[in-house]
Parts: sequence; C-alpha cells; structure tokens
Amino acid sequence: GFNVRNRDVESIVEEIKSKVDKNINFPAGYYPTYGGQFQNLVEARQRLSIAVPVALLLIFTLLFFTFKSVKQSILIFTAIPLSAIGGVFALYFRDMPFSISAGVGFIALFGVSVLNGIVLIAEFNRLKENGITDLKERVLRGTEVRLRPVLMTALVASLGFLPMALSNSSGAEVQRPLATVVIGGLFTATFLTLIVLPILYIYFEKGMKKVKINTMLLLLGIFLFPAISQAKSDSVQTLSLDAAVNMALQNNPTIKAAKQEVEWNEQMKKTSLDIGKTQFNWQHGQYNSTINNDNYFDVSQTFAFPTVYAKNTNVANANIKSSELQQEVTENELTTQVKSVYYQLAYAKTKQKLLLRLDSIYVDFAKAADLRYKTGESSLLEKTTAETQLMEIRNRLKMAESDVQICSTQLKTLLNNDNPVEIEDEGKMAKRGLMIQTDSSSYNNNPGLAYLQQQIKVQEEQQSLQKAKMMPDITLGYFNQSLIGTQTINGTEQYFGSSNRFTGFQVGIAIPIWVKPQIAKVQAAKIKAGIAESNYESYQKKLEGMYLQAVQEYIKYKNSLEYYETSALGQSELMLQNAKKEFKSGSIGYFEYVQVVNQSMAIQTAWLESLNRYNQSVIQLEYLSGIK
Repeated sequence: GFNVRNRDVESIVEEIKSKVDKNINFPAGYYPTYGGQFQNLVEARQRLSIAVPVALLLIFTLLFFTFKSVKQSILIFTAIPLSAIGGVFALYFRDMPFSISAGVGFIALFGVSVLNGIVLIAEFNRLKENGITDLKERVLRGTEVRLRPVLMTALVASLGFLPMALSNSSGAEVQRPLATVVIGGLFTATFLTLIVLPILYIYFEKGMKKVKINTMLLLLGIFLFPAISQAKSDSVQTLSLDAAVNMALQNNPTIKAAKQEVEWNEQMKKTSLDIGKTQFNWQHGQYNSTINNDNYFDVSQTFAFPTVYAKNTNVANANIKSSELQQEVTENELTTQVKSVYYQLAYAKTKQKLLLRLDSIYVDFAKAADLRYKTGESSLLEKTTAETQLMEIRNRLKMAESDVQICSTQLKTLLNNDNPVEIEDEGKMAKRGLMIQTDSSSYNNNPGLAYLQQQIKVQEEQQSLQKAKMMPDITLGYFNQSLIGTQTINGTEQYFGSSNRFTGFQVGIAIPIWVKPQIAKVQAAKIKAGIAESNYESYQKKLEGMYLQAVQEYIKYKNSLEYYETSALGQSELMLQNAKKEFKSGSIGYFEYVQVVNQSMAIQTAWLESLNRYNQSVIQLEYLSGIK
C-alpha cells in the first residue's frame, strides 16, 4: 500500500502493471490484484458508464416533451458535445486527470448547457408563431433578444462553481475537477451555442426531414434497455456479515410471515370486546282485539358477564406476546443460518486458496521431475508420482470450487436476493470471537425457551377465560307497542288509538344450568396448560444438554486452534520452505519431498478445519444464547 501524490491513480497502476509483468514471474495459481482507490475508480467508472447514457436519455426525453419535435430536440442536444469540448480543455489546461468527480461534473454540465439551447430555440419558435416567416430575420432577431438571458444562464452557474474551482481546503481535490469541468464547458457552450446553434437551426429548418417518434423510441429501446438490464444483472454486491444478516431479516419470506402473524394477533385483539349482534323484533296483527291491528317492536342485546371481556383481552395480549416471541425465534434461527453459511463460504474460499497454493507447489515439482527424467537424473516413478499428485490436487480443486458455488447459492437463497453476492475478505477466514460467558445460565436467554414459557401463559389465560364463561349472560331490552281500543282507567272508559304507545324495559339473565360441557372445557384448558409446561421443561432440559455439548465443542476446537497457531502452523511453513530448498539442492529425494509437502499441507488443512469448526461452535453458542 502507498499514497499517490502529484499523479493520477490509473497511470500509477498501469506503470506498476507493466513493471510487474516484465520483472516478476509468479508461480502457477498466483496473480496480483490492485485494490484501494484504483478499485474504487474502476467500479465508479462502471457505474458512470450507466449513469451518463441514462442522464443523456433523460435530457433528450425532457427536450422532446417540451418541444414535441425530434429535430428540435436533436438541435438543442448539440449543446452537449459543444460543452464537453470546453470541459476537456479546462482539465487539460489545469493539468488535471479525468476523475470520478470530473465525470459527475460532466453530467451536471450537460444538464445546464442545454438551457442555453432551450432559451434560444423557444424564442425562435415564438417568433415563428407571431408571423415572422423569414428564417434569417427570425434567427437574427431571436439571437439579439436572447443574448442577455443566455449569458446570464451561463454566468450564474459558472460564478457559482468558481469558489470550488479555486479551493485549496480539505476536500478540494474532489471539488476542483467538478467545478473546472462545469466552468470550462459552459464557457465554450455559451459562445458556440450563440454561433453554431443558429446556423444548425437554419439547416434543420430547410433540409432536415421529419423523424417519426415511434422509430426513435424503438431504436432507443433496442440499444439502451438491454445495456441497462445487462449492467443490472451483472452487478455483484459485496456484503459484510452484519449486512448479510440485515438483508436476510428484511427479505426472507419466513420473517415476513412471522411479522404478519404478529399483525394478525393485533387485529384479533380488537375482537375481544365483541358483544354480538343486537336483536330487533317487530309484530303487527290482532293481538289485542279482533277489530284493530296493533304493532309491537322491541330491541334487545345480550352481554356476556363483564369478566369475560377482560379475559378475552388477556388472551389476546398473551397471543400477541407469543407471536412476537415466535418472530424472535424465527429471526434467531435465520440469523444463525446466515452466519453459519457465511463462515462456511469463507471456509470454502480459504480452502480453495490453500489448494491453489498446493497446486503451484506440485506444478513446480512436476516440471522439475519431468526435467530430471529427461536428463536421466531420476526414474519414471518420480515423474509419474509428481503428475499423479498434481492430478489429485486438481480434482480436489474442482470439488472446492463446487463447495464455493453451493455455499454461495445457499447464502443467496437465505438473503432472498436475485443478484449475486460476495463476502468480504474473500480467501481469508477470520476467527469469530465469543461475546458471551460459557456458563449454564446463558441459554436462559434463548427465545425458544421464552416462547414455550409464554405458551404456558396463553393456556393459563385460556383456562381463566373458560371459567369466566360459566358466569351468567345478561340481556337488556326495550319494547314499544300500541293497544288500540277502550281501556278502563280509574273507573272511566278511555279510548287509545295507534298513536298512543305503551313502552317498557326488560332485563334477563341466562344462567348456565347444564355446566358439564363448560367444566370439560375448563379441564381441557388446564390439560393444555400442563402440556405447555411439559414442553417447556422438556425443551429446557434439551437446551441445557445442547448448550453443554456446544461449550465442550467450543473448548475442544479452541484448544486445537491454540496448538496450531502457537506451534504447528509455523513449523509447517518452516518444513515446507526447507523441503523446497533441499529438494532443489538434491539433499533429499522426491519421496521425502512429497512426504514433507503433504504433511505440511495436512497441518494447514487441519488448522483450517479446526478454525471452521471453532467458528461454527461459536455460532451455535450464540444461537442457544439468543444472540443475533
């Protein structure tokens, strides 16, 4: 790594590439890559290759919608190459390389530069509508009238960017190229627009044939949309572990289903105060006399005992809490799967890199064995052994590549992402730290345990609800009726017509006499609560055993890693280097060399396997402890 001063990053890298290619010979399977700011430059350039055409397309589309003319849109569009000329020359005269900020400046420049053309062409069109048919007079008058607005449009943008172009403060290396491009481009665009655009307008008005809009859109669709689609499909997203987990929690369908379950229970809580339907009755007929028809209507409502509604609310709250805990269980399981596959993919890539190194060693060994055989210094057995070992390594490499593809597919499926994804630090498998204590109390935070405990609460609330339903129901009512005829009131005959109403209220109570079915429901709810308690105790014991086993696994592979990191890995590298030197000098034969190489690689493979199993044991402990 190094810093770049007084030069652009791309030319530095090109110089390094030429010297590396000329002076350094890498073993088979090894190759240099160039990262840092150069990699950012390459990636940003790829994005600009999409952003610039899209920006140009949008500008052209807006011009067409404004003027309803393809030829006038093309005419105004000429301001873009006219402005680009000034931007390029401005960078050249200020001795600035093309950078990403300069590219962004060109996009801004294109948008501003077309304003001059819009101002000028709009005036030409206005004069044409006002009856000025002479083309030369229209151009001269329109240019004279719009000279000041065109200059003001350019000056406002140019003067606004001037402080950025002259800045020497922190961040000026980003501001200067952008502002330089805009100022230089507007300088040429303004004067060339006042000279070139009127000439082109005259040419277009005289000799330009009308272009059909359908043909234009068809051509744009053929050439532009496949490029955008291809760029989208080829985009690869590099994710950290935290970013991968967050993406899975946002996109995975199981999490969406768990959230919808919570929403469903929240909606069901609103039914806790359901009092049922209100009953309306109406009667009409001769129920008071055989002569007149009376009418009667009443309204009544039956209510459960008040404690039933309270118990319903308690059950609903318990179900909401249960679904929330179920969501936590789902999130914990999904997080564990993502972490496990993420580290498994890192393991597969690191193993692939280790096999590539072994492949390089055996390529050199095969070349040396072939040369020794041709010169008569060794037997055919040595040559055959080297070739066989190389083919074996190539076969293992193919299997490793398949493992990488399998893990990548698994990760992509868990993330529910259509685009391909990559992990950070490819080819380097990190050691995951354990953020919890390995005592037996840690598993008490497992969301699955909390969910089963909440299930006991749900069944207890259900039992209380069934008990409350044994209380009587209450009915309240009101009636209103007519009694047409003569009635004796205080010894006096009095006639009552249909307008005379007789009203009253009624109160009723429904007592559960046959309570045996409801008692059975209470007992059934009690049994369900007992089942929930048994499930909780069973899972607690199972969780405790799994946790103790995971702790032992963690300790075992932690000790194994300490052995490899403190002594075995260093010894294996020393064995490998010395074996290479002694084999080249002829101090040892091919049999001893192969034996040492295989032993050294076996140690590194065993270390890698221990590291993978250690990381998986840490992930398992985090899962059992409910750590996301």
